[in-house]
Amino acid sequence: FHEAAEMAINCFGQYAHNNQPSHHILYMFAHGGCGAAGQKYIQHTLATLYGEFGYSGDEDNGEMSSWYVLSALGLYALAPGSGEYQIGAPPLFPRMVVRRQGGKDLIVERSAELRSEQLNAALGTEYLVADRALWNGEELDLRVSAANVQYRQLLAGGTLSFA
Repeated sequence: FHEAAEMAINCFGQYAHNNQPSHHILYMFAHGGCGAAGQKYIQHTLATLYGEFGYSGDEDNGEMSSWYVLSALGLYALAPGSGEYQIGAPPLFPRMVVRRQGGKDLIVERSAELRSEQLNAALGTEYLVADRALWNGEELDLRVSAANVQYRQLLAGGTLSFA
């Protein structure tokens, strides 16, 4: 019964974040050439469906928390087991560092020059949008299609910059 109440409160459009099988949907925007829209919806979800109140939905094996942490870093395992992480929205903070014991750090940062766009006029809230990302200096275009980084590359450390 709690899921029906959560869907009534926490959904926008047909997207129901409290239902884990739908978490990939916001990342599919990039595959349809609408990366900027996906970035705004990802940030909207981070800002409104997680907070001091907790989060919407059940915590099934850490999936809700994992979605938040990865999305806050600007990454998502769209196809688990594929060895790839899709580049999502600019990171939640200007600079985030994942420290690896005995390994090179993973640094995720966003440019102060990113543009802001409204999700829609009714909400009025603006979110940051990146047209490109740089993985260790290699440019990835986020405007045309989805961009990915190999998991082994992330493990080796480096810098992901949203520009």
